[in-house]
This record gives sequence, C-alpha cells and structure tokens, in this order.
Amino acid sequence: MNDMKKLFIVLFLIAGVVNAFGISSYSLDKASYSPGDKATLTINLDLSYTPSSGTFLRFKDVVVEVYSFNDYKSYYVGTSTSASNSLSVPIFIPEEAGSSVYGVSVKVSGTAVIAENAKTKTDSLSTQSIVALKVVKKPKISVEFVKNEVMEGEKEEIKICNYGGKAREVEISLTGNYSLKEGRLFVDNLDGCIKRNVTIESSLEGKQSIPFSLKYKDEVGDEKEEVIY
Repeated sequence: MNDMKKLFIVLFLIAGVVNAFGISSYSLDKASYSPGDKATLTINLDLSYTPSSGTFLRFKDVVVEVYSFNDYKSYYVGTSTSASNSLSVPIFIPEEAGSSVYGVSVKVSGTAVIAENAKTKTDSLSTQSIVALKVVKKPKISVEFVKNEVMEGEKEEIKICNYGGKAREVEISLTGNYSLKEGRLFVDNLDGCIKRNVTIESSLEGKQSIPFSLKYKDEVGDEKEEVIY
C-alpha cells in the first residue's frame, strides 16, 4: 500500500470518529497550493472529557503542536473548561517542495483535573491527527504559431511549451470563431517544448489574438482547463 493510500485511510478514520479530546474538525484556506505558498490551517478543538470515575473539573496545560515539512509550532491553550477552541496556524510550503499530498501532524495534549472522594486527581491526555495538504507545481503552458501570419486551409506549425510542472493528457483546440481542421491536438506528456503541424479553418492575422483552449491533468492528476492567447 502506497503512502498516499495510507494517508487517506488515516483521514477516513479521523473523520469517522469524534474524539473526546482532540480535533473536532479542520479546514485549509485553499484546495491546493504551489511551492512557496503560505497555507492557513484552521483547527477546531473538542475539549470535552468524561473520566471513567469521578467528576471532570477542568483542563490544564493544554498544548497544540503542529509539525509540517521541517517546521514545528507549539500553541499553549492553558487552562480551559470550555467545550471548544479554535486556532489558525500558518504553514509555509518550501520552494523546493514537489507535487504531492503531504501530511501535517497535529498533536493535542493536556491534563484533565478530576474530583473524586473529596480529592482531586489527574488524567494525562494526548491525541494525534493527520491533515492532508496538497502541493502542486503548476504547469506554465504557452502555445503560438511559428509564423506571424497563417493562412486558412494550409498546414501551419505551432510551438507548444511548458516551463512549469508536468502536464499530462493535454488537449489543445481553438475557441471562439476559430477552429482547427483536426478538431483537437493531443499531447500525452508535455515537459519542455514541442512543435506540431495543424490546419486552420479560419483566416487569421497576428498570433496574439488567437485564443487556445487547453485541457490537461497536472502532476497529482487534477483536471484543469484554461484559455490562453
């Protein structure tokens, strides 16, 4: 079983079980990030506890620890009797991070103070959860005709380049009032530059006004669409 499948199984277990002490829910401000981005992780804590005996009084020394990439952050919640708390945690994604789904570890620990038989006792509590954070090195695709002027019905050469993250299953077509005789141009994997011949079914002047419609999958398999000129 690969690491990504293991991560998703862990997340499924966390989502399906409400912990008495730990994370009740979390959210990220974006669905995916680029290398060098800053992510904001919002953590909602469930600070409720039912002891096996005695009466719960309060928590003390509650600490939230967040491990992401090579970074460590610690947040002291302290003494609390409330049912919930919320934290916003900045996560800085390294410029050199590759396209992948990363696990951000969140550990919540503290002490529960319990009254029993006219005395107090304590229980040590600790839970750990994994948050999935998706990093994608985005493709940077350009498409242009090699000649400044192209003629209807003639074979014309276009140059297709990608200087960003790898793009797979690339589909290229013209949009608006323009079209290719071939309909669409397909490229299995686009990394660097290639040249292809196509036939235009509209008369065009100047390559800057031509809208190219792109469909492709990025390095983590997400489908993308865009129009470039």
